[in-house]
Amino acid sequence: MKANAGRFRGGWMAKALDGSSSGYYSWLKHPESRRKKENKRLEVEIKAVHEAARQTYGSPRIQAELAAKGIFCSVSVLLGASTPIEIYLSY
Repeated sequence: MKANAGRFRGGWMAKALDGSSSGYYSWLKHPESRRKKENKRLEVEIKAVHEAARQTYGSPRIQAELAAKGIFCSVSVLLGASTPIEIYLSY
């Protein structure tokens, strides 16, 4: 809905998606979740390690590098966080 906000009114889009316009506008005002903030930070760290390793490290090595920096996460979280930034890691 947010992507089409300039093309259509929020109320129309909410109705088409079986939602309410008040729910849509309420959702717009909510702050970013803690998980989303952590994922963004993790994406930045993954990209930095990946670039520093000349794009050769897979998920186990990147996980070890992040752990050395004090950032602990599972391989599945690492793989999920790397997908939106188009870094496809091998396991």
